[in-house]
Amino acid sequence: MVQPMQMPPTLGQPPTPRIQPRYLSDPFDRDVLLKGIRLMRKIMGQPAIAQYIVEELNPGAHVQSDDDLMAFARSKGTTVFHPT
Repeated sequence: MVQPMQMPPTLGQPPTPRIQPRYLSDPFDRDVLLKGIRLMRKIMGQPAIAQYIVEELNPGAHVQSDDDLMAFARSKGTTVFHPT
């Protein structure tokens, strides 16, 4: 089992967490992401908004396969610290 958080020992210092969030490691998360990308493309292709769009810049209309979309998401995806 992979431990998502480890606290390595440090002499004289409080432990510092090393967090491994394992982004997109779960098949459910990958499926939701791919469905979200495809839904956004469908929405942006509707006549009411498509008239304002010249082209899809990222990942680009040529990127279609699950593997290619996931590679794009892994290379460009990020997160933001957002306390609530």
